[in-house]
Amino acid sequence: MHRHSYRPTFQDILERCKPDAAASAWERAKLASRLRHAAAECGLKQSMSRLSEIKLKAIRTAVAIAPDRIRTTIDDENQIGLLSVRWPGHGQMHLPLQSRLDPD
Repeated sequence: MHRHSYRPTFQDILERCKPDAAASAWERAKLASRLRHAAAECGLKQSMSRLSEIKLKAIRTAVAIAPDRIRTTIDDENQIGLLSVRWPGHGQMHLPLQSRLDPD
């Protein structure tokens, strides 16, 4: 009698990796956001701009990987007029209202 062991497909592996990949992108965005605030305190405008780009790209990546988990709304409570990007259990971040979260 032959035993057939289950060999995961590439699609299985991708699906299993999605939560960690999305969380990694989200953490990268949070780090870029914190560094951007630090650059703002030092008046480093070029660094602020680059860090904003990194944050936006990382959020786009997270949204592309986990669109069913991450919610976007217009913040009308704290950071009025900004786009609020929330991932329950992971926090929230804000982007300029005109930010596009669809992949480039």
